[in-house]
Amino acid sequence: MFEKYYDSPAYGEWCKRVYGKDLKQLGCVTMDELGILYREIELSPDSHILDMGCGAGYLSAEIANHYSSHLTGIDFDEGSIIHARKVFLNNPKLNFIHGDGILASFEASAFDLICFLDSLHFTRTDEKLYELLDKCLNMLKPAGKLAILHGRDNQQIVKWGQNNFITVKTVDLIESNKKLWRNVFNELITMASELQTEVPDTYERIKTECIEKLNNNGWGSRWLYIFEKQ
Repeated sequence: MFEKYYDSPAYGEWCKRVYGKDLKQLGCVTMDELGILYREIELSPDSHILDMGCGAGYLSAEIANHYSSHLTGIDFDEGSIIHARKVFLNNPKLNFIHGDGILASFEASAFDLICFLDSLHFTRTDEKLYELLDKCLNMLKPAGKLAILHGRDNQQIVKWGQNNFITVKTVDLIESNKKLWRNVFNELITMASELQTEVPDTYERIKTECIEKLNNNGWGSRWLYIFEKQ
């Protein structure tokens, strides 16, 4: 689906400047936001994590390393998964699967943490959203956590948590999001020549998103949702 942004030195440098570290990011997850996630969720070493929509695996590896945990990543883009398997071949704690997150099915009570990091957008209807979250609930261990970083205030997500008697916590990330898009705008200008040369499609996609933000005269809401299975 995406051109090989992960092979571009310019894109790597751009990610470092914008997000705080080069993890080949395609979404909005910054190191500041990961810090909040780490603060809010504690895991024991050798816990098991599922990263839904893992992309090329760099963000997954960062999270697994922080928690000293085993991590399974799943993504529908085959090229990203092939790249992740190649890059992290020698890390036995990482496993990457090509597939559709909506169709994902693992054993019951398999994971201590399931993450959706800017990847819940592929559930196009409320029915699909609830179906996927129900699967996640089944795949979580008792007291397991479901973490969702999402670009809007989604009451359907909160309602699902409340209906399933799950502890729900929300963290407002609007200030983090404002900082991100200021950095995106500045570094797109600074590195325009290099990015247009190495990853023209990715550059145009990000520029379009940035223009949309400016035309909307403001910043959309952004939230971290944390659910705990009872």
